[in-house]
Amino acid sequence: ILPPGTCRAEVIQGFLQHLSEKLAVRLRRHGYVVQEISIGLRCPEGWRQGWLRAEQPTDDGLEIYRLARRFLRQHWFGEVVQQVRIGTST
Repeated sequence: ILPPGTCRAEVIQGFLQHLSEKLAVRLRRHGYVVQEISIGLRCPEGWRQGWLRAEQPTDDGLEIYRLARRFLRQHWFGEVVQQVRIGTST
């Protein structure tokens, strides 16, 4: 959950970076690599979410963060974001 009224890209990206690395640590801990990452942004009108696919299976936080930034560029237009989430299914 983000601070109330968050609409600055730097803040949103910071949260996405943190969650990307957190997911990567969990993947490495359990010996998983994944190719599809689920990313979601909760805005006042509801969730915007989708699946992005890495070129190769990964457990790298930087690669997951790159996908999250691509999602943000494609689906966020400067409005308030209340929550972000990153996940996968194994």
